[in-house]
Amino acid sequence: MFLDDINSAGLVCRAWRVLALEVKWRRADFRSLISVAAPTQAGDCPEWILRRQPQIDDWRRFDDIAYLVQSILIRGTKAVSKALGDSIHTRTSDCTSPLLSDLRMASIELTYGDKIDEIDIIMSIFPSNLRDLSFSNLRYLHTSDLITLTDPIPTQFPQLSALALHGSAWLGSALEQSVSRLSNLRIIDLPDMQLCAQVVQPLAKLQNLEIVRTGGNPHVLGEISTGLVGTGAFPRLLELRGHFLFDHTTGSFLEELSSTHSLKILEITYSCNLYIMRPGDLEVVTRVIALYVLLQQLTLYVVFSHTMNASVLKTLSSCSALEALEIDMNAESIQVTDDDVERFLKHLLHLERLILCLKAGTTPLHTLHSLAAAFRHCPRLNYVSLWADATSAKLPTMPLPFHKVPVSLNFVMRHHWNIACPIDSAQAVAQV
Repeated sequence: MFLDDINSAGLVCRAWRVLALEVKWRRADFRSLISVAAPTQAGDCPEWILRRQPQIDDWRRFDDIAYLVQSILIRGTKAVSKALGDSIHTRTSDCTSPLLSDLRMASIELTYGDKIDEIDIIMSIFPSNLRDLSFSNLRYLHTSDLITLTDPIPTQFPQLSALALHGSAWLGSALEQSVSRLSNLRIIDLPDMQLCAQVVQPLAKLQNLEIVRTGGNPHVLGEISTGLVGTGAFPRLLELRGHFLFDHTTGSFLEELSSTHSLKILEITYSCNLYIMRPGDLEVVTRVIALYVLLQQLTLYVVFSHTMNASVLKTLSSCSALEALEIDMNAESIQVTDDDVERFLKHLLHLERLILCLKAGTTPLHTLHSLAAAFRHCPRLNYVSLWADATSAKLPTMPLPFHKVPVSLNFVMRHHWNIACPIDSAQAVAQV
């Protein structure tokens, strides 16, 4: 809903005004929110300032709105900390509650030059029962400041259930000293951290952790399982996303997780180690994944592999509870036919979303017959994306239900140098 529509709805009657205010201020930007107490204007450094100091009546008007705010976005700490430092003392002395007493989610986007003491001032306006806290652009802080930033969080926000730390790959010490003390944490988002021992071992102490999302560069995972096997780590883990560089020792960590029978969502970005790569490494990976028989959503990105053959799909077919499957693979040779795809899909009766992107340079891809097989064996499908060989003259005999299901087709032509590439990088999309 547009802001003008919300404002117009608030003019209809008193009841609509209450609802309009709740919708308008449920998610707020701090500059817009503080403007309720005092107008702001552009500045040089910081980028905006208050035109005047709010008085007691201004703060009362602010409090009438602030209790509606459930989620706050703060862009840059200089302007906000200066505005608070210059004006917060004008609040009434008997008002001891935090400035945003009903806040549940807070997001702080750092900018160049932001300082740790400015962040401390901002975090003082958050209530102790804050549930979701997110930091972006942590690369602007020194490594030692990362520990200073995270150290008071377990004490200041003991009920915190979701934490996101974006923009830094140097959070190992912060995780060990601070995050491992957040006993109620359910979700941790570390998109710039490798899924390595420095991350896994502190997080293994959190018994309520349900979702772990990591990124970063590939890392050999053999050291992760040290000290974790048989300890029942991550007993409630539902979702795991990470970038893996598999060698022959990797897999023990994922095997240990499979014993909990709790994981429902698994996303793996897999790269072969080019120095110790063996042709069967991909089969080892899929055999580990196949242990998760209750898995509902699987995303497998293969950055590079020697070969992929039908045994990979045959192994994954044991994950018969899958509702969403995405396989995006680059390999020197992909030996998968339409018949292999059809035998695989026969086991996935609950599948609702299918993305199959198999790209190779030397062998034929599957054709539109694979798409027909998907519709034949997976009655719940509501989205399909498929890379198909456009050089084949054979088309499926059954009609494809393009009028019912969104389908994205990436047709691939074979050039004389045997490289597969999309025709003009275009997608043919049929959608209701």
